[in-house]
Amino acid sequence: QQVYQIKEYDKQDRQDDFEKAVKRFGDGDLDKGYDKLERYDDFMKELWTLNRERTKAMKDGDKAEVQAIELDRQKVYKAFNEGKPLEEAYR
Repeated sequence: QQVYQIKEYDKQDRQDDFEKAVKRFGDGDLDKGYDKLERYDDFMKELWTLNRERTKAMKDGDKAEVQAIELDRQKVYKAFNEGKPLEEAYR
């Protein structure tokens, strides 16, 4: 919800509201809010890619690949929720 609102303020060129919302998203810290927003965008891109790969593997009937992708998705969720870079999810 917060991310959607931030993006709407940006689209509407409401800079003051945008910065206030980013600051709230960062628990009162504007830089932290920008970092968190960037991590969210990276997370969503990665999740979209994994979902696409999972759909392909399901269509191909490759159960082992589907399970491997599910594990990757869990790792990506965990890294995001813990505030870690997504690269750490694959280590």
